[in-house]
Amino acid sequence: MAKDGTWGDHVTLQAAANTFGLQILLITSYEESFVLSIEPKNKKGDRVLYLSFWAEVHYNSVYPASDPPNRTADACEKKRKKVLGSQRL
Repeated sequence: MAKDGTWGDHVTLQAAANTFGLQILLITSYEESFVLSIEPKNKKGDRVLYLSFWAEVHYNSVYPASDPPNRTADACEKKRKKVLGSQRL
């Protein structure tokens, strides 16, 4: 997952929760259970990672509007083709 554009799934999220010892909350597109919690085996603090999840398609990071992530001009200008399964979008 070190490269931008690399995909993961629920197994990857569980591994991340376990590795960093933090809870991951998914805000999903499911009508029922629209918030899912992934708990680490051993919690190492009160940090929580929030992600959005468009069911069976895509995850996104979620952050406060008052504290957006830093983006370089180069990163904003790059347009990449996305791959969904074996199709390029």
